[in-house]
Amino acid sequence: MKEGYRKNKQRIERSSLAPAHTFSCSTAWPELVGSPYFHVGLTIWFERRDVTVVFFVLGDTPPLGFDPERVVVFVDADQRVAFTPTIG
Repeated sequence: MKEGYRKNKQRIERSSLAPAHTFSCSTAWPELVGSPYFHVGLTIWFERRDVTVVFFVLGDTPPLGFDPERVVVFVDADQRVAFTPTIG
């Protein structure tokens, strides 16, 4: 039993050393709609450490231009994500 535990532990440690961009190349996160904004920010950051997460309140003017290193997140009055967070 201890031997199996060590194998699993070693596998987890090796995978945690890989750069974040090797885990996911997501450009949109539809599964996060309705989630609290803080949870969404952390989730996106863990998946894509190469991007900056920018929050806007519903009704704000979206940012101009496309930025491949930015994720735009719109938050409602309940501080939950209103639309699919996307790169841009």
